[in-house]
Formats: sequence, C-alpha cells, structure tokens
Amino acid sequence: MVDTPPAPSVLDTYEKIAGIYDAVTDVPGYPTWMKIFIDLIEGHGCAGKRLLDLGCGTGKSSVAFKDLGYEVTGVDISPAMIDIARGKKEMADIEFVVGDLRRLPGFPVSFDAATAAGEQFHYLADTAELRAALESVRGALRPGGLLVFELNTAGTFAALCAAPAIRRGPGSLAVLDGTASAPFVPGGGVEVVMDCFTATADGTWERLESRHPHRHFPRDDVAAAVAESGFDLVAVYGIKGGKLHEGLDESADLKAFFVARNTASAQ
Repeated sequence: MVDTPPAPSVLDTYEKIAGIYDAVTDVPGYPTWMKIFIDLIEGHGCAGKRLLDLGCGTGKSSVAFKDLGYEVTGVDISPAMIDIARGKKEMADIEFVVGDLRRLPGFPVSFDAATAAGEQFHYLADTAELRAALESVRGALRPGGLLVFELNTAGTFAALCAAPAIRRGPGSLAVLDGTASAPFVPGGGVEVVMDCFTATADGTWERLESRHPHRHFPRDDVAAAVAESGFDLVAVYGIKGGKLHEGLDESADLKAFFVARNTASAQ
C-alpha cells in the first residue's frame, strides 16, 4: 500500500464547507439513490450486515444504510464533517471515524461490504492513488466481501466543463462550474468550482466558494486498478434517466457503478 499523507487541499475544502454541507446536498431522492448500493450488494450475494461507508461526510449516507438494516461504520477525511455526524440524534448506533481513503485506520472487525457514494474517488490524483485506496478498502473487508462504488462518467464531466450545473434545495443553491477545465479530456483532471448560497435567519443569503480537484477514471483504468488491488471485478453498471442497466456507456450514462469482490482467502 502506498503510504500517502492526507491531501491538504481536499481536507481543507471539506473543513471549510462542513457547516453548510447538509443544506447544499439536501436533494430529493437521496434515500432512493442509496438503495441502489444496497440492491447491488444484496443482488451479488452478500449476506452480512456490517457495512463500511467510505467518505460518509456528515452521515447522510450512513443513516440511509442504517435505515435499510445495516450495521454501519462511517469514515471521512474531515474531522469537522465527522463531528457534525456524531452530533445528530438519528446517527445513534453508527460509529464514525476520521480517516484517509488511501490509508484507512485499523478497525476491530472486518466488514461484509463497503460503499463509496459520491465523488470521493475522484479526488484521487492518479491511478496509483486509486490502487492505494482500493488496497486500503480491501484490507478492511472480510474474504469475499463486496465493494460498491460510483464514479462520474466522461459524459458527466464533459457536460460540467461545457456549462455550469445548478443544484437547488430548501434554503440553498449550489452552482457547480467546471468550465475552466474545458475542453474535457477523458482520463484527465477537472477543477470544479462550487459556489454555495445558503439562506440566513434574517432573510439574506451567504455565499461560500470552494474548489474541488477531480479526476476522471476511464472504465478500463478502473478495471485494471481493481484487479491489481486484489479484487475481482464482478459487474459494471451504468445509470441513465434514473434507471440502472448492465454495462456502461461513458458518453450517455450519468454514473458508473462498480461491484468488486475481495478475493482474499480466509485464514
């Protein structure tokens, strides 16, 4: 495993936006999206209920997985995000841990499954860091355990580089702009500038800008990293129009979902 220190830019970004994160990510359909991960875990034969939620942020994904019947541990690089998660009453019975995806802390148990819901893998600088993260996750899984993670497709990044995207929530608005990175090159980097506007008690709005360095990982690069990290790539899915399908169209699909199994043998 590559012994890489935490990336200060990623850590600093999420420490900065932790206080408004829930407001700007309050979008409809979130529990339904989280159920995709559980459907894939259960559909590929994982019977256990111990789940590691990678990049859990303020715990929104963790509580969704808990509500679906799982015993959840959430891990995130940002202490501020973890503090917020720990302070929510609905997070009772969920353990939260600060940790870097590329070098996870030791856990007292092995997990039956791990999930990465969101863009956390896109913050990895290159395929070497992707392999380091996958190796780290594999070390936390029991033999035969499953990892399900999502990635943005080339089409999604190309659209973000062509024009800003607007995300509206109750009392919030976020503008995601990757146009400074145009033209997009598959496998390349994209800097996403996020302008967040949140309503205040006195009727005004507060603005907070943050910068998010992302990298697109093509399917073949991901498949190679999965294999080199000791996983078996079980399946790849795409999602378009809210419908999951087998196979992946990097141009047309919104997201890619990868299902990988830990090939380690029980000792």
